[in-house]
Amino acid sequence: MITRQLMSYETEFGFTSEIWKAYVTGGVHQLVGHFDPEKECLYILEHQGVAVGSIAIAHVEEVTTPFPAPLASGARRDLILNRLQ
Repeated sequence: MITRQLMSYETEFGFTSEIWKAYVTGGVHQLVGHFDPEKECLYILEHQGVAVGSIAIAHVEEVTTPFPAPLASGARRDLILNRLQ
């Protein structure tokens, strides 16, 4: 999941800084290390048996927020967004 997130954002947006890599890696590790199934979830999105994205919903104080941003690129992102509507 981390590798795909980093690759996707590098390809689409040119994000390659060590700060960005630490943000993504740290966020995922924090979620997994303190995972509360009552308040959090992690979804791996598949299309025709192939992982095309992921989203994590993390509990932060009394607010739930997506972290990191959904991982999907180009046409895959469009497919996911169309399915969610």
